[in-house]
Amino acid sequence: MECKTTIPEAPAAGRDPRARGAKRRIVAMVLAACAATLTFTACPDKKGPAEKAGEAVDNGVDKLKDAVTPDGPAEKLGKKIDKATE
Repeated sequence: MECKTTIPEAPAAGRDPRARGAKRRIVAMVLAACAATLTFTACPDKKGPAEKAGEAVDNGVDKLKDAVTPDGPAEKLGKKIDKATE
């Protein structure tokens, strides 16, 4: 009786299926990141009604806080600088 052993063939150089799958995942992630970047940078800077309402609420809260506990001169200067740089 003969004993036949077979040796599995090694994949061809540069053709490792795991490496190919990893490369595809990396390419897909890079493309997704580029698409997300383009999507977010393409948005206009116009403020919608919800954002305007939110800013109005924030300003109202700030005015109420200032009425209850007035700020000192340094705090007032800091707020003026913040508003000027917006």
